[in-house]
Order: sequence, then C-alpha cells, then structure tokens
Amino acid sequence: MTYPRKLVTGHYLLPTALVVGGTAALIASDHQTAPYFRQTDFFQDSDHALGSKVSGGVLAAFRLHFMWLTCYGTIRMGKEPVCWRARP
Repeated sequence: MTYPRKLVTGHYLLPTALVVGGTAALIASDHQTAPYFRQTDFFQDSDHALGSKVSGGVLAAFRLHFMWLTCYGTIRMGKEPVCWRARP
C-alpha cells in the first residue's frame, strides 16, 4: 500500500501535519524574515568556500567513494552490481 493510500486511511497523519504545518509557517513568516537575510553580510564568505576547488574535490571524492561502496557492497552480497550493467 502506498503512502497516499495509508494517509487517507489515517496512517502518518501526525508526521504529515507537522511537515505541512512547518512549511506553511515558514512560508507565512517569509515576508518578515527575508529582509534580514537579504541585508546581512554574514553569509558573504560562504560563496568563496563553496566555490573553491577544494570543495569540488571533496564532493567528487564523496561521490566516487559512495559509488565504490555501493558496488563493493553488492559484490559482497553475491549479486551483480548495478554499476556493471549496461545502460540502454
């Protein structure tokens, strides 16, 4: 049974209400809080940190490591790794 069907039958009502309510509260308060974040210079250095070659290398290493772990874990379970299958 899928999530929407379970929601209609009464399951997952509290988590769904919390997420929807939190999102609605953030959207409703945006006109009050947005000017502060637009005018502050606190985040100005984050552009340099996220745009550097070091962070690009870290992200590339993370992705390669995740792909390697996925393939290695699949091999250890005795299955053919998804990464070895030919794509159509």
